[in-house]
Amino acid sequence: MILVRTHLGYGSPEQVSLKAHGSPLGVADVKKTKDKLGWPSEPAFFVPKAALLLFREALTRGAAAETEWKRRIEDYARAFPKLASELQGRWRAELPDGWDVDIPVFPADAKGMATRDAGGGRVMNAIAPAAGALRRLGRPRSVDVHGAEGPRRFQSAAAARRRRRRIRRCRAEPCRTEPPLRG
Repeated sequence: MILVRTHLGYGSPEQVSLKAHGSPLGVADVKKTKDKLGWPSEPAFFVPKAALLLFREALTRGAAAETEWKRRIEDYARAFPKLASELQGRWRAELPDGWDVDIPVFPADAKGMATRDAGGGRVMNAIAPAAGALRRLGRPRSVDVHGAEGPRRFQSAAAARRRRRRIRRCRAEPCRTEPPLRG
């Protein structure tokens, strides 16, 4: 598990606010952000030279890493052909036959239903048994924050305990559900 702390809208007047989560900065706020970060106001889209050099160096490193990755995937496919075939199907965005037979139908309702409840919960749970990639992700959860799409959802106390136990186990030993991608 990788945990990352971020500051949405870093440097802007809207930093860490709900507005920074889902709304673009206006022209005035972009100018204030550039001033605060010490960036020139022109050109409108500015890339510092040091960052540009790093991006260009990444091309060479990326080509070498891609070659190594392809070699490792070939080794994995030889060692675990069925799992490799499923993985490659996921990469091609292929779903197994019959993946959609259990998708629920929602009747028209004046009150309606939040998309995150219908799509992120009920539909995803109906699809998960047929789609291995979704099955391994666990229960879908909303990532919306309060004010952007509605109140934040919290997991039950039992689910939180299971999550903490899983994290402790993963810290104590490698946490894998499938064979590793090592040759």
